[in-house]
Amino acid sequence: MRRSWFVVVLGVVAVILAGCTTAQPSPLPTASHTQPPTSSAPITTPTPTPTFTPSPTSTRAALVISATDVTLIDASGEVVARLKFKGEDPTPFAQAISAAAGSAGIEETKPGGPEGAKFTSTFTWDSLTITTVFSPDECDAGCRGTFLYVTAPRVGTLPIHTASGIVVGQTVDEAKKRGAQPTPDLPLASDPEEPSLINSTTEGTNVVIPDADQGVIIRAGDWYTSLSGL
Repeated sequence: MRRSWFVVVLGVVAVILAGCTTAQPSPLPTASHTQPPTSSAPITTPTPTPTFTPSPTSTRAALVISATDVTLIDASGEVVARLKFKGEDPTPFAQAISAAAGSAGIEETKPGGPEGAKFTSTFTWDSLTITTVFSPDECDAGCRGTFLYVTAPRVGTLPIHTASGIVVGQTVDEAKKRGAQPTPDLPLASDPEEPSLINSTTEGTNVVIPDADQGVIIRAGDWYTSLSGL
């Protein structure tokens, strides 16, 4: 009797275990089967680069002053125009400055001038004056002399500096660091045409004169030499 009861109990346990086995859920599918594939990087549409056409005054040019001439250069250093202080009419150069600086100069011609010149013409901007003296019916172009006077580091949008980098408004010490020095008859001179003559007491050389009375102001021209004074 006890054996039969034990058999019955074993049968019940087997049924229960079998029921538990069949009730287990099947494994869930992996994420690779349930999510759509993604790309490694988003695809973007390139934005076209806008084109740019510079205006005539957008190029950063400069006026560069030496002992013998003044040069208008563009941003790459290429010469746009040049005016020699001896023997040239400055009118075309003045027009080039006005175009590059975005500021028109004022031209005025009067009778008379130094050394018996018959006419004096000036081209004036806020910070720059170019003066030329001439006698057209008495001598050739070689007797025309031109001078300039600079009172600010730029004219309009156009920077101005000497060939050695001296700029209006610098201190005398700053100008000296760029080569300015006293001569036998001038308190300060720079950018000489003939550097070996800068300290000569017998022979002069054309120079740029940084006048330090009001901070550095720049003078240059046909008659500005290291032995002739101002």
